[in-house]
Amino acid sequence: MPRIIPPPNTNSALLPASELLDLMGQLSRVPEVRRMNDKYYPWSKVKRRGPVSDQSPEKVWSCLKLIRRQQYRPLQLSASGKTKFYYWLPDSAQELLHRIDQGAAGSLESNTASPVSSLEAERFLVASLMEEAISSSILEGAVTTRREAKKMLREGRQPRDGSERMILNNYRAVRRIRELKDQPLTVQMLHELHGLVTEGTLHDAADAGRFQAPSERRVDVVDVRTGETVHTPPPAEEIPWRIEEVLRLANPTDKDEFMHPAVRAIMLHFAISYIHPYVDGNGRTARAVFYWSMLHQGYWLAEYLSISSIIRKGPIKYYLAFMNTETDEFDATYFILYHLKVIDRAITAFREYVERKRSELEATAKLLRQHPTLNDRQRALLAHALRNPNATYTFDSHANSNAVSYQTGRFDIMELVRMGFLERIDGRPVRFMPARDLQRKINDVG
Repeated sequence: MPRIIPPPNTNSALLPASELLDLMGQLSRVPEVRRMNDKYYPWSKVKRRGPVSDQSPEKVWSCLKLIRRQQYRPLQLSASGKTKFYYWLPDSAQELLHRIDQGAAGSLESNTASPVSSLEAERFLVASLMEEAISSSILEGAVTTRREAKKMLREGRQPRDGSERMILNNYRAVRRIRELKDQPLTVQMLHELHGLVTEGTLHDAADAGRFQAPSERRVDVVDVRTGETVHTPPPAEEIPWRIEEVLRLANPTDKDEFMHPAVRAIMLHFAISYIHPYVDGNGRTARAVFYWSMLHQGYWLAEYLSISSIIRKGPIKYYLAFMNTETDEFDATYFILYHLKVIDRAITAFREYVERKRSELEATAKLLRQHPTLNDRQRALLAHALRNPNATYTFDSHANSNAVSYQTGRFDIMELVRMGFLERIDGRPVRFMPARDLQRKINDVG
């Protein structure tokens, strides 16, 4: 992991205050400096860039900090002593929030040009929950293959080792969050989620669902890949009042200042990771609370997003965002911007899935139109079956829908059975349902 370079102390000014303000006015109009601010460069990137407009990196950094401090909003989350965390939403953050609001709220029908079927959406949901459970566990050190992990979850078999147990726990937790989304966050809910994600994985089972006591040794946050310490949590005796701050952030009242809901969810993730209240499983609990907050605040699409799978592809960026926040005056903007990009990428992945399904349906519909032996009634039935995989049909329903005789309706359906597109369900009346992998079978015939 790249070493974090602590920023220079800008309180000991390199220039007299009046000269520094003049310099800030000049540099704030320089396009490159404006880009540095909008992209929220940390000191390490400013230093690596070198002089700008003949000004040293130290002077550029001092000007950037002056600009940022004028925009800071305090968070009701304590950092060290009486110092609070701060944040600012530059234009790049505002743009990401706008895209998230557009993409993750509303309804499935209003957010997709050609909505997937309810069954297809449920299949994707299950796949996303599995992916999140697996990726979140791997981030915490689980060692297994995604293929084996998904096979375990699909088959419902018992886990064979600690890594699989961690994955199964995460899967149960993210499903439980769906049931808890309308409830306020409480200490009891935190303990329940922690108990779910750590069941059968702790050295002492009594540690599940309880905060660390003041007498216990605190455990540092460590990069599981390198063993490098990323964060040293605050003393255990501070956990109770810090958790009270978390609960106030999670459950705002009408008297509280407005905070964008996505930012609130992100800061809950950060706060629990920062406090590190449990012996183990803090990262998984923090991500679970993030999902709860997104769903609680109306972001329905959060169910379909695997945040951990994207974090896992670049864990160094996650740690750097966390460490930059700690080393640069507790400026949480670094972590917020990083997390907004992760959510945006996860939404894009879902949109690409929907577009892929739409394209597949269009291609299949084209094959149906070109099929030489299918009549228009059969094509219409199969088009309906593709959109409604749980639908059932009878000879009478097909005949009545097309204003044809019973014999013609029976002939149409039996031909579709013979071609493998429909499957018979025994009973009275005899019913038929779309074949498994109907789309693939139509494509194969085509």
